[in-house]
Amino acid sequence: GTDFRDITNEQVMRVQNILNSRPRKRLGYMTPKEKYKLLTNNEFDTVALSV
Repeated sequence: GTDFRDITNEQVMRVQNILNSRPRKRLGYMTPKEKYKLLTNNEFDTVALSV
């Protein structure tokens, strides 16, 4: 398995951004960021993961 103590916050944030910026068929080809903003009327920094 992966020892998450060896993963930096910067690495986690980079992966979060990649995942949250990827369009999803399930969301009508919107990104999770776009869908979240649409549903809540708020911006966000993180959704997928946080340490």
